[in-house]
Amino acid sequence: MDLARPSFPNHTKCGDCTGPAQAGVPDITSLQGAVSVDGIIGGTARGRESTEKQAPNHSGARTVESGCSDGHSDPAKSPAPAIAALMIDTADVLYDASSWPRKLVRLVRRIGVEAEYEAFVDVWERNYLRDVYCGRRDYDEALQDCLLAAGLTWAQVDEVEAASRTERRDLNAKVRPLPGVVATITLLRRRGIRLVAWADADCPSEMVAERIERLGLAGQFDAVLSSFDLEAAQPSGQCYCAALSALKTPAERTAYVGHAADHLEGARSAGLRSIAFNYREGVAADIHLAAFGDLLDVLAPPSLC
Repeated sequence: MDLARPSFPNHTKCGDCTGPAQAGVPDITSLQGAVSVDGIIGGTARGRESTEKQAPNHSGARTVESGCSDGHSDPAKSPAPAIAALMIDTADVLYDASSWPRKLVRLVRRIGVEAEYEAFVDVWERNYLRDVYCGRRDYDEALQDCLLAAGLTWAQVDEVEAASRTERRDLNAKVRPLPGVVATITLLRRRGIRLVAWADADCPSEMVAERIERLGLAGQFDAVLSSFDLEAAQPSGQCYCAALSALKTPAERTAYVGHAADHLEGARSAGLRSIAFNYREGVAADIHLAAFGDLLDVLAPPSLC
């Protein structure tokens, strides 16, 4: 595992590293999901397509049924190169990162301020937390501004901060891998798939690597990268370019595994194939996973359906 502060040399086939165009983020109650698009991963020799039947569970994952459309790939289309490497987002993919945001929303509601979870978290992450992840802003300062913008008074902000200070640290220290993650990553590694773990985080890659080790995944990644080191967070194209450089694989042979709509679109804009896991309804990606272990099927050698 590369625990040193990473460098990001130039590489090919990653676009212009600017990422997708970012529209303005609406207010806290009006955010909506992206349009869902299903596709095919790998050589499509198995003719595999995903048809969504989604029902949220406690981890936020959805159930997806996959089936064969006609039993064969389209002979008129050239098969895509086999996937040799994965860039895997860590939060809400390797482990459930929702404990603290959910606790924060409950604290806000407890003092009488209406807050819908998904809309609140979207605004918090896009308008405030992204700067924290890039090392441009202090976490506590960003949280204060977010709470004030949501309609809290300074007294209420102080109340939330006092209640949250130790709870955030404790909840973040108790992360556990999502079902199937450890076994799947271990098997992918044995198959020779190159793996990079990416984290939008307010800490350097060394600390992210320590968290990954606590998940039982020590030594399983070729590199661990943090937005804090790069000073760029998803969906900036710099993130995907950095991962391709660390993986030493071309974009067309690399897939991104994530859950957020704009992160998946950022990966696609950089030329990577996109795999959605633990996603919200309506999220667009090349393929949607019902379970993390389905990655083993996605990256299996092509065969007839």
